[in-house]
Amino acid sequence: MERKKNGFAFSLFVILALALLVPHFAGAQGGTVSGKVSDKVTGETMPGVVVLLDSTGKKGAVTDFDGNYTINGVEAGGHSLTFKFISYQTLKVTDVNVSSGKTTTVNAVMELALDTSNIVVIKSSRVTNSEAAVTDEMHNNNNVSSGISGQQISKSKDRDASEVVKRIPGVTVIDNRFIMVRGLNERYNNVWLNDAGAPSSETDKRAFSFDMVPSGTLDRIMVYKTPSPDLPGDFAGGMVRIYTKAFPEKTILNFSFESNYRAGTTFRDFNYTDGTSKDIFGMGAAMRHIPDGLPAYISRNDPNYTQISQAFPNNWALHTRQALPDMRFSMMWAQPFTMGKKITAGNTLGLGYSRTLTTFSIRRQDWDSTAQISDYTDIQCTDQVRVSAVENFSMLIGRQKVEFKNLLNQIGKSYSTYRYSNYADGPNEKSYVFGYESRTIYSSQLAGTFKGPKERSVYSFTGGYSYLLKDAPDLRRIAYTKQQNAPDSMYKAGISTIVDPVNGGGRLYQWLQEQTWSLQQNFLQKVNLFDTTIEINIGTYSEYKTRQFIARVLGYTINPGFTAFNLTREPLETIFSPDNVGGFSTFRVDEITNPSDKYTAQNLLLAGYGMAKIPIGKHLAVIGGLRYEYNEQSLQGYVNLDSISPKVITRFYLPSVNMTYNFNRKTLIRAAYGKTVNRPEFREWSPFYFYDFEFKAGTYGSLFPTVVAQKGQLLDVARVDNYDLRFEFYPNAGDYIHVGVFYKSFVEPIQQIILNSGGADSRAFTFVNADYAFVEGAELDMRKNLAVFDTLFHTSVFGNFNTILNVSVMKSRLYLDPSQVVNQSAATPLQGQSPYVVNAGIYYQNDSIGLQASLLYNVFGPRLYLVGTLDYANIGELPRNSFDFVVTQRITPWLSVSGGVQDIFNQPVQMVQDTDRNGKFERNGQDKEILNYRRGRYYTIGITFSPQLNKGGK
Repeated sequence: MERKKNGFAFSLFVILALALLVPHFAGAQGGTVSGKVSDKVTGETMPGVVVLLDSTGKKGAVTDFDGNYTINGVEAGGHSLTFKFISYQTLKVTDVNVSSGKTTTVNAVMELALDTSNIVVIKSSRVTNSEAAVTDEMHNNNNVSSGISGQQISKSKDRDASEVVKRIPGVTVIDNRFIMVRGLNERYNNVWLNDAGAPSSETDKRAFSFDMVPSGTLDRIMVYKTPSPDLPGDFAGGMVRIYTKAFPEKTILNFSFESNYRAGTTFRDFNYTDGTSKDIFGMGAAMRHIPDGLPAYISRNDPNYTQISQAFPNNWALHTRQALPDMRFSMMWAQPFTMGKKITAGNTLGLGYSRTLTTFSIRRQDWDSTAQISDYTDIQCTDQVRVSAVENFSMLIGRQKVEFKNLLNQIGKSYSTYRYSNYADGPNEKSYVFGYESRTIYSSQLAGTFKGPKERSVYSFTGGYSYLLKDAPDLRRIAYTKQQNAPDSMYKAGISTIVDPVNGGGRLYQWLQEQTWSLQQNFLQKVNLFDTTIEINIGTYSEYKTRQFIARVLGYTINPGFTAFNLTREPLETIFSPDNVGGFSTFRVDEITNPSDKYTAQNLLLAGYGMAKIPIGKHLAVIGGLRYEYNEQSLQGYVNLDSISPKVITRFYLPSVNMTYNFNRKTLIRAAYGKTVNRPEFREWSPFYFYDFEFKAGTYGSLFPTVVAQKGQLLDVARVDNYDLRFEFYPNAGDYIHVGVFYKSFVEPIQQIILNSGGADSRAFTFVNADYAFVEGAELDMRKNLAVFDTLFHTSVFGNFNTILNVSVMKSRLYLDPSQVVNQSAATPLQGQSPYVVNAGIYYQNDSIGLQASLLYNVFGPRLYLVGTLDYANIGELPRNSFDFVVTQRITPWLSVSGGVQDIFNQPVQMVQDTDRNGKFERNGQDKEILNYRRGRYYTIGITFSPQLNKGGK
């Protein structure tokens, strides 16, 4: 079956590649119609205009970057032409006489739509969200880049940015939230939201969750793959810029509702523990905090131990219900309006709500070389609620523009894991984990652009603020064991005379708050020199981030001298009932919180840059400059009982140069070099220890003493040199073919490793600086409309199809300094780096019948998950082919329905050990399986209601 699926995938690639590589212009008998389209007011040429012959759509063209179009193979005789472009009046030209073998020239001048009942003309704001505009932006960018437009997004019916970004060449989405660019994992990618740093949705790593942004509010997404002085210096894979809508072109109001069925979850048994009334809004954390009135530290000798112990609720019972289908609701309202004669404004409001449930049956195994040492099955159930809001306001006063954009997400997730042992040579085990996590994420940007006469001088700024609150109260963990073949009544909880937070009824409370303030400024000046125009940019960026983390580690214990034989064998729902807690001979709550279980941290980044774009002759342009970054990272915490307050100050000069040679308007070649960095995250430093239940391993920050650093260590900033060479061809507006190669070298990259230990149950992870690493690769990016086949076959079908294809092939190697590691594997692939990534898609859109459909494919190659030791081999993740299909049908002008299925093949998520030590992760029977589960096919049916509004707010 696996070979058949891979064979189907390969066939799809061949079909796509052939379709994309067919020459764009095919010869045909008849005459030719060509011309140029321009704007009536500005006189500027208009790329991306749709030109239809005889309004039938059987023949037509799209204007290129210079506004030119050509229609070949036109039958001799009289014809008409129809010109269409968003926000412009449709123009029809009749009496176009064509002669065989000759070219007829028809130029067109288009006007903005004058129906101000639902359109407000933004006279000084450039259109940025059309397919032609984004392609033009890629073409004119100083960097190697890819992107997707709001116009294309509106065709797809994608729910959020995580689904949208899948369509961008070179981008892979992991866990439906996080991205890889060029196969590099999330730590090497940077995300900005409306030109300000995006908040990380994770507390242990820098990873923006793309599913937080509703698709209806997106203007465009751009991915920059090469450095530039005006971009932040901390990235190596990709710099992603998400732009939400500023000025709506007309009044829009729509409501969407979806219901979803996940195989293996929906209508099946779903495990859960008692919740609160606020869980439905994702705000249930506050009702799970440590009970009021208890001391800041619970001492075993506290005379009030009875009242303290009985203050905690008995919420350990595991219940079961039937999982209902997931549901999602969203609303968007966009309103343009005018304020007098000189002020134009717009407002966009988006609201969303979702509740999703998952049940995964996860097989987990561990191995000592080839001998199995553990075998578990996890029944993992998660109930997640997300409430989101987007509010953007923009105002245009002449040449000056001001925008205020806001994003708020409230996420609540309750989860339970029931683990049981399948291992025949050990005791029977039953373990439980119950928890709730609340995340509040707010991001806001105030931006302004001020233009001088003829836009020769432009000043812009963006002030940003982001807030993250992660509240994870009352994480409960307990384990029961018994000897093989003993009756179930002999299962014994692992509660002893000291707190065991993992096995003995532990209650862990965690709270984290992070705030970030930023300001970016840029000044552009155009200077005429020697019959050419030089663009000079200077700017600054400042960012200040603070973090506060607090954890309290509590658990149940037994007084010394008491065996509590019967109590420890009580079932889960009654073991901590009031009668069993608070007495001298019963359980009591104690605390083992250490000073190292909290820390505060700050990061100050100050940057300045200067760059210039210098044309050399008619074809060559050089864009170069220098970025300077001063960074001060500090942390206050404890290692055991000793306070620490390390501060690391770094200063980096980051030069970069991009050269572009334009053979003509459609064809160019780019060469680029730039230096970037990769800084450690607070969590990678901090000495806080956390036990990972899923992998049965603890994680230490680098400042915690370990065998690789007996006194702990500070992590150094990784340095990266980036080299790119790319050929670009733009046959038509919206179409492109990019072929490139790249090379990246890393000095002291930050790596997570497995610590050498006495066994699987005492395994631990930490972070170190490797010696060096490199990544080299080649990329092929394509986007092509298939209208060329209509010309070849005299049909009108293929013009409704668009295809994309991205293939990235990479090789990486990471080297640990043998003198600074203890038994670790010294040479491995770079962590998270895939040897290949493939994205492909076919999109169909027929506006005449209101039908849209898409088929998407993605796969990434086997990648290193964790660097192992000489005794315990590296762990890697195996490839997983993913196909998604979505179809949308418009029923009326204001009503449409959609349906689809994600993860059609439902291939398993698998991790293996490189047991045979051949440097590969394979399904060969030799590499032992560590993890295996299936996410389940995900079926969707939805409805979108868009009432027709007659008033535009003028």
